[in-house]
Amino acid sequence: MRSYSTRGGISAYCSRARKPASTRSSRRFYGSYYWSHTHGLENVKCIVNVDGAGYSRDLEIYTHGFDAIGEAFEEVEDEYEIPITIVDGLRPHSDHWPFVQQGVAGVQGRSSATESCRGWGHTHGDTLDKLDIRDLRDLSILCAAGIGKLAEADRDIPHVNDEDIKQTCIDQRFDVGMKATQMWP
Repeated sequence: MRSYSTRGGISAYCSRARKPASTRSSRRFYGSYYWSHTHGLENVKCIVNVDGAGYSRDLEIYTHGFDAIGEAFEEVEDEYEIPITIVDGLRPHSDHWPFVQQGVAGVQGRSSATESCRGWGHTHGDTLDKLDIRDLRDLSILCAAGIGKLAEADRDIPHVNDEDIKQTCIDQRFDVGMKATQMWP
């Protein structure tokens, strides 16, 4: 299975996770850093990355300053009458970042909760039995509706200069940590 975007990422990983452990594998997946640096980005309208989803039904969207993305999810919020937390700031740590650091419009969606709810996240204990499928379903509906809006042919989602992204990293004080971890754009 090849995956060049995260649109089907949740369902692809969930269906893989239902298979017995001995048959699961991630063959032929290309990482976002590799893909974004080996393909032209002029035909990429925007990137949607849903990471950290499923530990609450509350959707949080980080627009990285791309107003058109925030507007699309505001429309979803109005149409579904379900609150979505829309954050204008950066989240430079996930699969969307290699695109965003090059100026491609990008969004990260995630569950939001008052507690971290991640005592087992990114460990061998990060398994589907800890997931309330209703949370994932509700988030998936809102994310799919947002992706549908972003994909509309008449919706313009402009990219920005990569130097603008770099300056925003400095302004939001991400540069020190990113330089220390060699993630600086």
